[in-house]
Amino acid sequence: ALLLPVLAWQGQQMAFLYCLAAALFSDAIDGFIARKLQQTSQLGTKLDSWADLTLFITTPLGAWLLWPHVIAQERVYVAMILLALIVPIAFGLVKYGRITSYHTYMAKTSGVLMGFSSLLLLFNITPWPFRFAAVFMVAEALEEIAITATLPQWTSNVPTLKHARRLVKKERIERQQ
Repeated sequence: ALLLPVLAWQGQQMAFLYCLAAALFSDAIDGFIARKLQQTSQLGTKLDSWADLTLFITTPLGAWLLWPHVIAQERVYVAMILLALIVPIAFGLVKYGRITSYHTYMAKTSGVLMGFSSLLLLFNITPWPFRFAAVFMVAEALEEIAITATLPQWTSNVPTLKHARRLVKKERIERQQ
């Protein structure tokens, strides 16, 4: 992800796209590999969240430098995506003093949709999957905001709002006993 702005600054469109594809692929499989090798940890969860954030920041920056006409054409969807990234993170920072690391099912799906659809958009194939992914990201952001509003303290790896509610209920029952 850190190489993407360098490639964009140098005007290397194809290298940017191939590097982006490699970053998206590695992001899609790193958690699976960590779980299979039983190498998961709180630190790994945090690093994965920071790596995701870095990729989601450097990708639009690079796309804006390399394809400003595409970004201008898709500005409404780009704005939706940026808000869907920023607002849940900001809410988590305000409430917990750190970024959330929920790794929800919707976030995982959103990442795959956004990665694949961004490549389709930037390779100039079609914008429609990108637009759908932007709307899906807003729904995913709303779920993350709801999870943050539900959980009284920072908790990682909360796959859905339903899981967050179960955690709160379980803690309430334990306190009453």
